[in-house]
Amino acid sequence: MVWSAHAAHPLLTILIPLMVAVCVTLFSKAPMAFAQTRTKRGYDNASPREQQERLEGWGARARAAHHNGWEAFQILGIGAACVLATGHDGVIAAALGWVWIGARVFYTAAYVKGLGVVRTTFWCLALGCSFGLYVLALVGSPVGVP
Repeated sequence: MVWSAHAAHPLLTILIPLMVAVCVTLFSKAPMAFAQTRTKRGYDNASPREQQERLEGWGARARAAHHNGWEAFQILGIGAACVLATGHDGVIAAALGWVWIGARVFYTAAYVKGLGVVRTTFWCLALGCSFGLYVLALVGSPVGVP
């Protein structure tokens, strides 16, 4: 595959969704940080991890959602690397990345709210998108492949 700056529109590759996914995963900490500020002592910047472990209720769920975000991102990131390495990056890979982002945003919100079935549905959708990248890398795509 010949790399060209004009090979595809940036939004039609997995790279932009992958960068946005990093931001979504980073910002999934916001609900947990907000929960930390609502404790008696406020946000404990000296020992934030210890404080996070003591969170209860929606704060504890926010912590779990944030940690799960990093676990999920690893699966997505490796899938993205696979489609890039095999030259099967394109419209389908980008679409899978954008759907993953949406699913993870709704997953985090559902987790914090305590909506277990909804949370699991979005978790499955995001995981399916990640696995879709692996499948795409293995079998290729008739759409969006240079």
